[in-house]
Amino acid sequence: MPEMPQRCSALFDAYQTGTFGAVPEDGPGIQLAERRGLAIIHLAGPGGDENFRTAVKGCLGCEAPAIPNTTATADGRCLLWLAPTRWLLVSARDAPGDLERDLSAALASHSGAVTDVSSGRTVIRVTGRDARQLLAKGCPLDFHGSRFKPENCA
Repeated sequence: MPEMPQRCSALFDAYQTGTFGAVPEDGPGIQLAERRGLAIIHLAGPGGDENFRTAVKGCLGCEAPAIPNTTATADGRCLLWLAPTRWLLVSARDAPGDLERDLSAALASHSGAVTDVSSGRTVIRVTGRDARQLLAKGCPLDFHGSRFKPENCA
């Protein structure tokens, strides 16, 4: 049987680890790192249906957020609210195919859709004391700590 090709990041040709540019005495203000090996699932379903919500919680350990722009986490998995009937599930602990299979089985008797989008996404972790300022330069969202908290998403 031929070996399956490994997923190649969109950053494959450009991504280099290391420190670049001048670094102040108190360390770099921004660190960027690609997060690899994530399972990323697009989940669609009737968020107002209690049976659907119970099935999601039974499979993932957390309820799908009902409040706009919020997240729910449990056991290494994070569900992000995208729209009233849409969520993005991100997991560092599950293999993409396994998570899609398990969630599809849990929702088999409910209307909804489970789509593995892992190979179509590149995730960049932005950290450091100047991370908010970096994001604010390229995005119209208000990233001030009083407005955009750790449990928020957009």
